[in-house]
Amino acid sequence: MVPGTLSARSYRFAFLFSGQPEMSRENNLRFYDNLTAQGVDLPTFEQKKNEIILQNRGGGSPPNILGVSVGYFGDKFRLFVLEDSPTRSMEIFLQTADSAWKVFSDVWKPSTQGLSVAEVTLRYSAVAEGGNATNFLLTSALRIPKEALAMLERPIQGIGLRLVSPVLVAPDGKPPLSNADFNVTIETLLEDPSRLYIQTTSKWPSLPLPAARGNQENIKGLPTFLNPECHAPSWYLKETENFVKKQIEGFLNATKHK
Repeated sequence: MVPGTLSARSYRFAFLFSGQPEMSRENNLRFYDNLTAQGVDLPTFEQKKNEIILQNRGGGSPPNILGVSVGYFGDKFRLFVLEDSPTRSMEIFLQTADSAWKVFSDVWKPSTQGLSVAEVTLRYSAVAEGGNATNFLLTSALRIPKEALAMLERPIQGIGLRLVSPVLVAPDGKPPLSNADFNVTIETLLEDPSRLYIQTTSKWPSLPLPAARGNQENIKGLPTFLNPECHAPSWYLKETENFVKKQIEGFLNATKHK
């Protein structure tokens, strides 16, 4: 990818907690009033049986959408914050997510011991080296021989690759996304074939670790519980953003032909 061309398409953050508290009208309205009092502009308020959705739909094509929702998600209780087609810096979204978490905590008082997972999904596009994302992925990242492509007997308009890494338990906290997993998709942006589409999802699960695992894997100082501490949303978002800008961009640049 061409350095300096990374462009944000979507930011998403979620906390999932075990247990499902009552979604009373009083608490729902208190959440809305207190969050908007923090300066978060969310004029649309929709209340369902077990979920509230706050949204600001702006202009543009595709439109800029800022949303915050609280409610039941499967058997969990979820705080979800998103911005699609962002028009402002990520710092503004970080502030919004932290404000939503503060008000959510004040209204429903979730126990951090009940946290199941913190999840971030970031979507970007970037200009591909040579101005052709499909060609860059075919010849640099994947290096598929022309003879193999010829076997398809059809031209290829788009292609992608997926990188998956399980939870990396790191007692020293040095590796990127320590105590989290990641799932990265890199493919041709079909609406603009000169650009790459990059989506990264990272998850920090909270769960006990078997005591025997440290001995089996020869890991010293392995914690007995993974991710016991609950950080502000901005911490998880920054960790994932840094991973994209350093590790993923470095990975793509290292695929170039020498």
